Amino acid sequence: MGRLAQAAALAVALVMAGTGNAVAQAPAVRIENGLLVLPQVVRFAEKGDTLAGESEAALAAVVRFLAEKPSITLLRVETNTAAFADPQANIGLGRARAERLAAWFRDHGVDCGRLIFVTFGSDKPAGPQGSPMNDRVDFAPARLRNIAIGGMPVDGNGVTVQAPCG
Repeated sequence: MGRLAQAAALAVALVMAGTGNAVAQAPAVRIENGLLVLPQVVRFAEKGDTLAGESEAALAAVVRFLAEKPSITLLRVETNTAAFADPQANIGLGRARAERLAAWFRDHGVDCGRLIFVTFGSDKPAGPQGSPMNDRVDFAPARLRNIAIGGMPVDGNGVTVQAPCG
């Protein structure tokens, strides 16, 4: 069994611990409007880069998605923040969160060549200024069978924090 398959099996086990039937009951991940829709969201401590405990299930679902979708050859992990009034402070926090996510995926056996980590800081809001919706992590398929999706740059025009295997 390859590392990604092992990681996916572990991820499913983490998500469904205690259910007795991990595979049948694992929540599905779908793509909607170019982004992964996860069963839960990835959360960080307020104004920090420490992953909240409930984020494990969401990240495990991403690992499983990658294992099930080998045709998605690059997934962009985007951090977005709105914690500070200073845009550069938001970029700094976004970088720290992206680095934390890169370490999590590395530690869970995901092939680094399938991931690129970027931040938009506060430059890509999902809601009104100050909305918690702006403080989020998005996952966007960037390459399908090694071809950039929609001819777009694989970094989505974000600030690259860690390139594949970088």
